[in-house]
Amino acid sequence: MKIAVVLAAGQSKRMGRPKLELPVGGAPMVRRVVETMLSAPFDRVRVVAAPGAAPALPSDPRLEIVENPRPEEGIASSIRCGLMGLPETTEVVAIALGDVPLVANETVIELLKAYDETRRPIVFPEYRGRQGHPVLWDRSFFGELRNLEGDRGGSALLDRNRDLALAVPVMDPGVCLDIDTPDDYRSVS
Repeated sequence: MKIAVVLAAGQSKRMGRPKLELPVGGAPMVRRVVETMLSAPFDRVRVVAAPGAAPALPSDPRLEIVENPRPEEGIASSIRCGLMGLPETTEVVAIALGDVPLVANETVIELLKAYDETRRPIVFPEYRGRQGHPVLWDRSFFGELRNLEGDRGGSALLDRNRDLALAVPVMDPGVCLDIDTPDDYRSVS
């Protein structure tokens, strides 16, 4: 199985207000990310949300919401929640950020194709030399992802394992467009 995990439980501290429901291109930011993942050949798309959050998401039988009871512990807590209870047949997980809404669906499909063709345990998009999102992680890394702590996510793990990773060059600036601040938001709205 191929599963996308969309991290959407962040506290939006740098934005100063909840950001994932802000419109980007006519749709709430997190909805755009979820729709992109649903347009790719994933068997399931999991959205990790904060307690009580009810993001406006499309109706799709592949979509499930997982609650992160401790989002204040940082992005690693959301990754752990997203990986919890995965089916034993899960071979790869794409970890996507809910505040990176402009990734093209063709890019996600290209990443999955690169994974299928190479079986590299980490696959990520690279735009003009910059690492982007989402990042695909083979099941051989699930244990290490579950042991992450704090607010750095998987970047340190990827850095330690660059020799195993495949950077897929893309012409999609959306892979690097993380909306964290009001200035970031103004640049895309």
